[in-house]
Amino acid sequence: LVPNIKEISEKKLYENLSWWKKKVGIDITQKNKVIFAGNINNAYDFDSLILALLNPKLEKINFEVVICGEGDRKGELEEKLNHKKNIFFSNWIDYEKLLALKKLSIATLAPYRNTFDFQMSIPNKIIDSLFFGLPIITSLTGEVENLIKEYNVGYFCDKKFSWADQIELCLNDSKKRMIISNNAKVLYRQKFTSDLVYGKFVEFVEKKYGKKRDAKKSF
Repeated sequence: LVPNIKEISEKKLYENLSWWKKKVGIDITQKNKVIFAGNINNAYDFDSLILALLNPKLEKINFEVVICGEGDRKGELEEKLNHKKNIFFSNWIDYEKLLALKKLSIATLAPYRNTFDFQMSIPNKIIDSLFFGLPIITSLTGEVENLIKEYNVGYFCDKKFSWADQIELCLNDSKKRMIISNNAKVLYRQKFTSDLVYGKFVEFVEKKYGKKRDAKKSF
């Protein structure tokens, strides 16, 4: 089922801006931002992301990275990236603060490990990004890779185009990024709204279990 996504009013949006500046030290209304929000643990391939964020080709680009969450690997990320003036960390934040951040960001970092469970599904983080029109930057093969390539809703990282390459492309080509952003919103409306998903689920249940009931009646 799809995540329970809610919008945030303009009033609530601006109420949260001061929190980000006071507590995290970032004015989220300013530079282009790519974001990660979630558990900072071994479910994600943070090694590839760290290498990308330390890549010299990104040093001359005026952008910021915001990493929100907690987990076993947070200390390692902070140790390796804290010297970068454009990278900010926060702990778990409430829903409205996260919504404010997403509305003012340009892309989602989704460094999922290529495990079978992730490859065979479309994680909620991906659906959430589609709703907000945030292009997805990921190296996750399988269903998410297919989604990105078929509908042009993100940047897929592989041997040909590294994480650093795709982050650079996202930041530097605003025209392409806007097209991808719009594609993401359209795809969400066409395939991932709660009404659509619930309707398909009901249809599936009726087909599967309705047949069983009919079969029992025939005896």
